Amino acid sequence: MRPAASVPLGLAALALLALSAGLAAAAGRAPAAEPAATIAYPEGFRRWTHVSSGLVGPESPAYARFGGIHNIYANPAAMEGYLGGGAFPDGSVLVFDRWHAAEAGPGGLGQGERGHVDVMVRSGGAWRYAEFVGPDRVPAADVASEPQKVCGGCHARAPGGDGVFSAWRE
Repeated sequence: MRPAASVPLGLAALALLALSAGLAAAAGRAPAAEPAATIAYPEGFRRWTHVSSGLVGPESPAYARFGGIHNIYANPAAMEGYLGGGAFPDGSVLVFDRWHAAEAGPGGLGQGERGHVDVMVRSGGAWRYAEFVGPDRVPAADVASEPQKVCGGCHARAPGGDGVFSAWRE
């Protein structure tokens, strides 16, 4: 049997061969999964727009988790969502800042120690969640490991859509 004759390949044929080899190699491996991005503590959020405040007392079924005084803050992108009818754009950040209520004289309540800071960040058309506990801002393990389970399920039921419970009131 005679060896195959070598045929010179033109530039176009070489390019096609290289492209085919590259596609075949790429098809054999899945793209690397990107690690879940973590949400950093939102430094300076108390200088953002204050959206609302609330008090959850001992009579509330939510007291164990959300008892105390809370304030909600929005960055400029999130304010577009509040003012634009509830469609929050990517880049929106909302902060739920919860403080334990402390006695402040006869019949009065005031701000005690910080309970936690919950953060919602709009990215890729969806909300991502984080929670920082106490004055030391320790990330909450349950939220860090399963944010959609711990936060997302409840936020999916928010009235008005888009996962946001608070509303802007002038």
